[in-house]
Amino acid sequence: MVGPTPTVRPATIPAGAGPPWTRRNWYVLAGLVALVVVVLGLLLALSGNASATVQSTPAPTTTSFTVTSGDGKAFLCGLSVSVGDSQDTIKSIDGDRITLTDPLSSPPSSGTTLSQKVLLPTSATACGAVASSPAPTTTQISLAGGAGEDFGPSNATIGGVAATIASVDPNSYRLTLSRALDAPPSAGTEVAQSIFTVGSLIGDVVALPVNLPGLIILAIGAVLMRPFAARITKKARTRVLETLLFGVLIWLVDTFVWVLEGSSLNSASGTQVVLEWLLAAASGFILAPAAYPSLTRLFRPRTRTAR
Repeated sequence: MVGPTPTVRPATIPAGAGPPWTRRNWYVLAGLVALVVVVLGLLLALSGNASATVQSTPAPTTTSFTVTSGDGKAFLCGLSVSVGDSQDTIKSIDGDRITLTDPLSSPPSSGTTLSQKVLLPTSATACGAVASSPAPTTTQISLAGGAGEDFGPSNATIGGVAATIASVDPNSYRLTLSRALDAPPSAGTEVAQSIFTVGSLIGDVVALPVNLPGLIILAIGAVLMRPFAARITKKARTRVLETLLFGVLIWLVDTFVWVLEGSSLNSASGTQVVLEWLLAAASGFILAPAAYPSLTRLFRPRTRTAR
């Protein structure tokens, strides 16, 4: 005899589990989370800038002055800078001693605020001066005030003489040259390197999803935007855990692409630098929603055959 035909019925879904979301749902949520990242990044870009305070000693002049200890390396040469209410351009930096291109109408008083804001992508000059300790050699130099942090393996000038930096120590920022100089440079010798900066409007937005705090921002942002995504797509909310893990996945993809670019791509132009930064930030928001529906099936209840 042939028994009754088995029936297939879905397993009971725990309360609050919600229906599985499709790629469309996750893409909508990703777009809303991206909006949160952009807004936060723009707020940081518009409110933040390199800033320092003029010190009383050595006595400031109309062309040079010393700023708060350790703050000199935050500035770039060749770009506009605000000295109180006056605008000028930084010519050179020696530790925390800053020299301007044009003289001010009068020496800035102690406590005057020095600020520099770079919003848009532009070319600039990383600059510093050879430090007396550790002692410079013909192949290795350190820069006063830790300014070596802004330098990288590329062409540079040391006292106006062309040189090539082979590497920068990630801890001490000591520069190693690819070829020996004729003689060790003396302390205070100017060192400069042309660089490209993406500006804070792009840099602050991109930096959010590719650093450790970005993991928290993306996960919490996904949960906060979940009701709006559900309303837009007219679908019940998915589980909170699934939503948190979706934010984590976006962060993992963004960070992976960022590390991959930093280790394997050699940008030859400012345009390529900007594109690489944008690609790193956007990759997670593009790839995660495409893959996530398949991943969520791994930890959702499956249908059972009742006999």
